[in-house]
Amino acid sequence: DERLDQHVARCKYSRQQARQLQVQCLEVLAVLVPNCPDLFRDMEGVQILLEFLAEQSEESLRAACLVVLTHTAALPGYQEELGGRACAMMLSLLKERSLHPFGIRQSALTVMSKLCKDCPPNQQVVGELQGVELLVDNLEWSVEE
Repeated sequence: DERLDQHVARCKYSRQQARQLQVQCLEVLAVLVPNCPDLFRDMEGVQILLEFLAEQSEESLRAACLVVLTHTAALPGYQEELGGRACAMMLSLLKERSLHPFGIRQSALTVMSKLCKDCPPNQQVVGELQGVELLVDNLEWSVEE
């Protein structure tokens, strides 16, 4: 958001400090969202969270986003709202084994499991994106890993 680019807080904190604050905000959201899911939905929190995750290369921020998704994916109505976009994102985190560490891949599996449980539309998306093949492929272990 361009309005925030010149905000005093951007100049006051280092990049690392800003990241730490973002991680802590995500940790708090993981606790709060299950208690106020309608407010999070009304604030377009799902879209903001998915966009934030898509833009992150920082492992700690990615991990914290996945924790929030783990807690929200099982909430009523959130499987559909997160939908195919979130399923595709989780598959991409699993696909490139060398790019994503174990914890990220493990969290992505947890989120995808919650997104697909008793949700045929998300199951269909995973199938269409060759997700079953990817999951089976991940059962194989090689020395390079």
